[in-house]
Amino acid sequence: MPQHPLITFRHLLREVNSQFTKLNKNPLWRNELFRAFRQKGYVKNDAKKEQLLRDAQNVLTFLESNRKFRELLDKANPTHKQSVQERVEMTAHRVGLELPKVYNEA
Repeated sequence: MPQHPLITFRHLLREVNSQFTKLNKNPLWRNELFRAFRQKGYVKNDAKKEQLLRDAQNVLTFLESNRKFRELLDKANPTHKQSVQERVEMTAHRVGLELPKVYNEA
C-alpha cells in the first residue's frame, strides 16, 4: 500500500502533533519529523527512498495503533489511571458500600 510521501508526512504530522507536541507543548518531535522528511529529499537512491517511506508508514501505523489502544483502554477501564485508594473507593461505591474512616493519630 505505497502512498505518496506527502500524504504519509501529513498523517505523521497530525499524529505527532496530537500525541506529543500539543500534549507536552514541546515542538521537538514535530521539528524532528520536518528534519527527517527534508533529509529524505536529498537521497538519490530510489530503493533507499522506498525503504524510508515504508519506515515512515510503519511509524505512522504504530502511532495510530498506540493512540487507539489508549482510547480503548480508557473506555474499557476508566480507573487504570487512578491510585489504588481511589480504585478501592470506586469499587466499594459501585456495590453500594463505603469504606470505613481511617484512624489518624495526628
